Amino acid sequence: MSRVRANKITNKDASGAPLFTHGANITGVATATKFVGNVEGTLPATIGTGVTVTAAGIVSATSYYGDGSNLTGAGPTLANGSNDRVVTATGANALNGEANLTFNSSNILTATETGTGNGMGGISAATASAGGNAGYGFMTNSANRFALTTIGSAGAESLRIYDDNNNAERFRIGAAGQFGIGGANYGTSGQVLLSGGASAAPSWGAAPGISNIDQWHLTTNQDLSSADPLTGWTHSTNAANGRKGTAMTESSGVFSFPSTGMWEVSFSCWYYANARSSRWMQSRINSTENNSSYNQASAASNAIYNTGSNGYNSAYSKFIYDVTSTTNCKIRFSVDSQATLQYMGGRNFTAVKFIRLTDT
Repeated sequence: MSRVRANKITNKDASGAPLFTHGANITGVATATKFVGNVEGTLPATIGTGVTVTAAGIVSATSYYGDGSNLTGAGPTLANGSNDRVVTATGANALNGEANLTFNSSNILTATETGTGNGMGGISAATASAGGNAGYGFMTNSANRFALTTIGSAGAESLRIYDDNNNAERFRIGAAGQFGIGGANYGTSGQVLLSGGASAAPSWGAAPGISNIDQWHLTTNQDLSSADPLTGWTHSTNAANGRKGTAMTESSGVFSFPSTGMWEVSFSCWYYANARSSRWMQSRINSTENNSSYNQASAASNAIYNTGSNGYNSAYSKFIYDVTSTTNCKIRFSVDSQATLQYMGGRNFTAVKFIRLTDT
């Protein structure tokens, strides 16, 4: 028997590998950076550290790294007639041992789950609900739609999404299809999701639109030539007078707001004189931003001339108040006239209205 002893063998041009026309018999260990082609015959039970080949030709590994390029080409023919390449992974940081990653004949990665537990693959809803075994899975349904599901006891969530950096829950879909922001935070009936901007999570809040409507009027007629603030207010209780949301509060003629926002404030002032004249009268809306000093925010004026009998007139004003603080932002109303007039109470003769239009 002849022997060839050499540290390196190339083709005759020293530009590539030599061709072994009838193959090569290797009795020792063959080391290669890459293997191309089909494998025929019986593979050894162990290929490298942590990699084994089962009797069915299935490669198992405790870990797997790489882009999968070494899994190209036809795989071994299994008992079911397929030539899929099946990789299973086990270990604390691997997929559950029951989860199989399969590269099919078109080199498409698919996933199956043969039992219950937390793994990558489909889990039978019937098995999980009947056996009570909770699990998490990726699956496609009968219409080939991709689904992310959790299956467990009645009322369990159908999906949760976590922040991988700190394991904080960011989003949840409940069993009834409700959305949870940052956990089981589903909001209340009628609320909508409001954007927190580019660097904050959305939150539940009141739907845009008018959220508060409130109406007040003088309880009885008052003979006045001047009053600041005007007092003697009561809520408008007639069934036709609409109200919505939390009401305003009033103390000694000073009105407080239930929430911040843009509010429309209006003052309708009706007055009466019997065989008297008043060359002028004025009604005012006064506001404060520090719960102390008040300034005129809006005003209206009119007059009554002596007709020798009863005379009536009115004045109306309104403004939009940006209520930035329910503690410091207040409203009060005042009247002045050249002579004593009777300011009409009852129903909505001398009345004020408060309508919250939108957020501040």
